[in-house]
Amino acid sequence: ALSMELKIQTRLKNWERVLTIVNLLEKTDALEVFKIKEIRLQAHQALIKRYAHDAKALTAYWKKLTEEDRFNERLVLTAAPLFIEAGAQDEATKILEMNLTKSWSSALIRLLGNCISTDPTKQLQQAEFWLMNHQHDADLLETLGKFCVHLKLWGKAESYYEASLSIEPSAARHLALAKLLEQKGKMTAANQHYRASTNFHADLH
Repeated sequence: ALSMELKIQTRLKNWERVLTIVNLLEKTDALEVFKIKEIRLQAHQALIKRYAHDAKALTAYWKKLTEEDRFNERLVLTAAPLFIEAGAQDEATKILEMNLTKSWSSALIRLLGNCISTDPTKQLQQAEFWLMNHQHDADLLETLGKFCVHLKLWGKAESYYEASLSIEPSAARHLALAKLLEQKGKMTAANQHYRASTNFHADLH
């Protein structure tokens, strides 16, 4: 009966009830563990999205999750952008940094690059600490470049963007470096990267 209700409530998107049923089924061993995990994840993702634009409600919901769920990359990738959009950059930074320290992920480090906290110097120091073990991670180098631009450390930003491009070129990285070089008055070099950015996708095809 519970399994049948679970199917109905999932179709109806009654996610709070879905979580309740999943918890009951977990105790009876009626569902495989992987299936329970998957349904629970789906419900949490839907409920997290429900609190978009409400930093307080989002934070309260996140704190209610189990530690295992708070370290689940899929849930982090759902929640962190919503924290950023809701103006809770510090909370997003904390979540992303904790997850990256526990388990490295290019998707999470890319997301961190779009999240400037109230202490960007501390963010830069943390990212430079990670660099010791991830020297060849283009996403980390690009994120370091973004942090340095925010802190107006133009020379360091240029070095990080160049290092990122040398490992894994992309239109976005060429464009970021072009804008930085233009700001520094290096117009010839800036134009080269603007052109490289425009031509990047054409070269791929």
